[in-house]
Formats: sequence, structure tokens, C-alpha cells
Amino acid sequence: MFSAMLTITAMIYSGLPNPSWTVDRAREKQLLAAIEALEPRPGPCPDSGGLGYSGIQVSRKAGDGEKQRWLFHGGFVAADGKCYLDPERRIEKWLVETGKAHLSKDEFEEMH
Repeated sequence: MFSAMLTITAMIYSGLPNPSWTVDRAREKQLLAAIEALEPRPGPCPDSGGLGYSGIQVSRKAGDGEKQRWLFHGGFVAADGKCYLDPERRIEKWLVETGKAHLSKDEFEEMH
């Protein structure tokens, strides 16, 4: 049986490849549970900005080809045209921590 693959990408650069990594199944379950618990926000999410760090993108591709994508930035989570609140950036910070081994010191500090 094919399981879903969760890829996390730090949206830092324009013109250069952004650092990406995957997480193990236990962390994937933690993340999906945290996303399910988010409060919806009326209207669209604010724009994540211009140059520099513009958030953490999480992509999930299941065996049936279905794709899910979330963008975490500045206390907001954009998914499927909807916006959710993460006012303490709790999930975003947790995602950054999962990538510590894949990020340079400067990249890691910029996202914290």
C-alpha cells in the first residue's frame, strides 16, 4: 500500500531552489491533527509578502494522486482557498524545527 508523502519547503529564495525535506509518519500525523484543530478565518489570508522568507509550504501527495497543499506564514494558514488562524505561529515554528538539519544557520534564524 502506498502511503502519503509529506514534503516541507522553506519559501526563502526567489531564483534559487528552496530547501525541502520530508518528515516521518509520526510527525505527519501530528501535523495533520494540528491542522484539523485550526480555527477558520473569514475571507482570504493576507499576502505572504515579497522578497525573503514568505512561509513554509507543506505538500502531501497520496497514492491516488490527490494533492493537498498548505502555506504557513505569520499566524495564518492558507489551504484550498480558505484561511485558518495559527496566531502564535505554533505549527509554523514546529515545521521550521523539523527542518533544522536541512537548513543553514542563517536560513533557520530567518524563519524563527
